[in-house]
Amino acid sequence: MQHILLATDGSDAASRAVDVAAALATAMGSKLSIVTVGRDASGDEFGAPAQHQRNLEDEVNPKQILENAKELARRAGVSDVRVQLGRGEPAEVIIESARREKVDAIVVARRSRGLVSQKVSSLAPCIVIVVPGRRCGPVSTL
Repeated sequence: MQHILLATDGSDAASRAVDVAAALATAMGSKLSIVTVGRDASGDEFGAPAQHQRNLEDEVNPKQILENAKELARRAGVSDVRVQLGRGEPAEVIIESARREKVDAIVVARRSRGLVSQKVSSLAPCIVIVVPGRRCGPVSTL
């Protein structure tokens, strides 16, 4: 795996995906491209309800999301990190970035209903790693 694409929206779930992508890129010596999707004409970002997303954007803007993810990746040991801001429907932007960059894998978080991650995993031209939005606890036996 020479090139990995990480899709992030700055959420807690996405920060887990940053950790996974950075660990994978470090272990494989891969280049890491990070993409976030800015608001499109509908006001939606990463498939979130517009009102919720406006509140998230008040806290962190897309450029800050990219810088935060880049810093986390560098701290994890990834030496070749690139960032890009896309506009439009999130899954389509992620898939187009993967095609354009000729990546070997996409890492994306699954949030709530998982609409973006589901579409990406169905249509991507490469391996897709979907990181659960919540940590899995220990499996209990009944």
